[in-house]
Amino acid sequence: MQIPRPIVLLLIPALTAFGCDFLTVFGNESTAGKSAPPAEEILSVEITGGFAGVYQTFLVDEAGRAVFTDMGTAAAWEMTLTPAGLDALRRLFLENGFFQLRGDYFSGVVDANFYSITFSHNSRTNHVRTDYFGAPPNLKWIVDGINALIAKIENARPALELRLSRQEIEAGESVDLTLLVENRSTETQRLHFATGQIFDFLVQRDGPPGDFDDPQLLWNWAHDRVFTQNTWFLDLAPGESRSYTVTWDGRDNAGEQVTGEVLVAAKLVSSPGGSPARVRLNILAGQAPPERKQAEEVRL
Repeated sequence: MQIPRPIVLLLIPALTAFGCDFLTVFGNESTAGKSAPPAEEILSVEITGGFAGVYQTFLVDEAGRAVFTDMGTAAAWEMTLTPAGLDALRRLFLENGFFQLRGDYFSGVVDANFYSITFSHNSRTNHVRTDYFGAPPNLKWIVDGINALIAKIENARPALELRLSRQEIEAGESVDLTLLVENRSTETQRLHFATGQIFDFLVQRDGPPGDFDDPQLLWNWAHDRVFTQNTWFLDLAPGESRSYTVTWDGRDNAGEQVTGEVLVAAKLVSSPGGSPARVRLNILAGQAPPERKQAEEVRL
């Protein structure tokens, strides 16, 4: 049965309202930094199209971890929903008859964004593709709820920026990596951490955004580090900023020298948290020392 629109309008604030400290929707304990096995996804959304060439993903798992990623820049926004927030998300789909929807709903509007939505509940899974203009009313309300939740996740976390001290180095040289964290809102932002870890830096080969188990991952700062296992929080006042800097020596997690073009990423491991856009770094292979090169020329 299709849920009446007034009730849908109540569900969307239930998904996104923060109150004073957003704890009614977002959990006070992030799972970032923990080694627990990944939870099953209950919602997967791909957003593509438009004249700007949008390509974005939004994933929510059964533990409440919600991640919105701009695949073009690899910037990501991440939060953990409370059980109440996760229940409101499920109700948005169930009470709008998502499992009764079938196939594709397209209007033919050239510059429309397209939504590929997969939702799972109680061993049932349904997949629907639509643009907003071609969607029936109940599917439009689901899309509205998804977009409202994404907007809140984007706006809840502090602004993040990744800076490199150099864009090109030679093998054997080092580069400083800095993650800038700034509260650009008018309210205090509370960041929840599950361990003593605050951030991580990653170096990857070119490819789609990945996590720490990605085969494209070459190095990450937190590799083999031990962090205290305690939950804590950090309050950022409006306009307040923090910066975190590490030095990378150009070697991978196995200690081998990395060469060629790589992508450097950073991650704030709090909830809310996420990653800024990745930055390219070129590592030149370098030349043999002059005396060794001269000896080789003599032998020739």
